[in-house]
Amino acid sequence: MVARLSGDEFALLFTDVRATADIALVTKRLQDSFAEPFLIGEQEVFVHWSLGLTIYPDDAHEVDALLSQADAAMYRVKRAGGGHTAFQHQEDQRTSLQVERLTALHRALERDELQLYFQPVVFAESRAVVGHEALLRWLRPSGIVSPLDFVPLAESSGLIVPIGRWVMRQAVNAVKTRRLQLVSVNVSALEIRQPDFTSHLRWVLEDSGIDPKRLVLELTESSLLEPRFAPLLHEVHKMGVWTALDDFGNGYSSLTAMTSLPVQVLKIDRSFTIDIGKDIPGAARALEVVRGIVTLANAYGLPTVAEGVETTEQADLLTEVGCAYLQGYLFGRPKPLF
Repeated sequence: MVARLSGDEFALLFTDVRATADIALVTKRLQDSFAEPFLIGEQEVFVHWSLGLTIYPDDAHEVDALLSQADAAMYRVKRAGGGHTAFQHQEDQRTSLQVERLTALHRALERDELQLYFQPVVFAESRAVVGHEALLRWLRPSGIVSPLDFVPLAESSGLIVPIGRWVMRQAVNAVKTRRLQLVSVNVSALEIRQPDFTSHLRWVLEDSGIDPKRLVLELTESSLLEPRFAPLLHEVHKMGVWTALDDFGNGYSSLTAMTSLPVQVLKIDRSFTIDIGKDIPGAARALEVVRGIVTLANAYGLPTVAEGVETTEQADLLTEVGCAYLQGYLFGRPKPLF
């Protein structure tokens, strides 16, 4: 049985594997299948693949546990460059924790364990709140799980797609009920790869009835640089939805994305602002780097948002070098609306 889980991720269920050694026959057939190119029209396309394996009942008895183990094995082999590997019980403590979290993450939505927190974005000159960024939090009975821990797992397992759509609906609903003036939502590359991404976005907007300009999609540089995303982003722009280049300076810092794609906002990564205003050797240099980024963004007509602002001195200096908007603990920590 073959099932498409999400995006470019599939599950294969074999009921006639009698022994662990038989897995080699399965992986050999898959390897042979991907060795030759696929034809799309007259174009040959080679597909890179990664596979994680788990065996019932040797590894687990529950379906969720088996899927999570396969996810963990696939995640491990992706980091190694592709191919295939089987889940192993003799894994380190970190991998075992990932497996447990993946199992729990599969149920997080239905158990109402996910919640949106919102952090204000202010106009630099007046410090008036102009919008909020929606930030996902996972509140487990055992405690809060850091997004740095569970978001990569959600992306590697494909769960980021249903979770991301839940985030989008919740964020838009916060605008619909007039509790927020404008909201920005982080969107992963895997979400954009979904064939129905734009149609789903259009449905969310039409169902809510909000002005599309009150929604901002925050995209990373790596997402924006994938050539196949360009037509899709132009379609999003035609809907009236804004797009922001997130964490600028933390990746390729591509001028191509700024010139050829419909980006309306540039967000400066907090790694550039964290030292500003401090009595350390690199503080002055950090401020000049931000000044350069702002000058470059202004040349393209893009307003900038400086992230990670924690002190009044930082806010004043960032305003002085021309940052249009500011975001950080100084103006409010992320928190739920109620």
